[in-house]
Amino acid sequence: MPAIGVWGSSWSLSHRLALWYDGAVSQEELIRRSQVGEVEAFNQLVLAYQRQVYSLTLRLLGALAAAEDATQDAFLAAFRHIKDFRGPNFAAWLLRIAANASRDQLRRRRH
Repeated sequence: MPAIGVWGSSWSLSHRLALWYDGAVSQEELIRRSQVGEVEAFNQLVLAYQRQVYSLTLRLLGALAAAEDATQDAFLAAFRHIKDFRGPNFAAWLLRIAANASRDQLRRRRH
């Protein structure tokens, strides 16, 4: 799986992963921080969900490059609209965005 860009990060990868996997910061806290503009918190969510999002887009599109583009589009859209997330299921919200990004990719292919 290709690496998905993590924006504006000054923390080392091991530090970011340690925060997420050690439970130092809950998903709810990362979402809350993301909603107030903390890019590093959103980066943690990207790291946590990039495999699921990429797997979905690849299944829907069947092409690696298109899935990579749709995955990136999905995370960009989620970042832009994180303030609109009201819960309770972040994964479902994010995967819906990814499915929509995949549909957009299919539309672009047809035109």
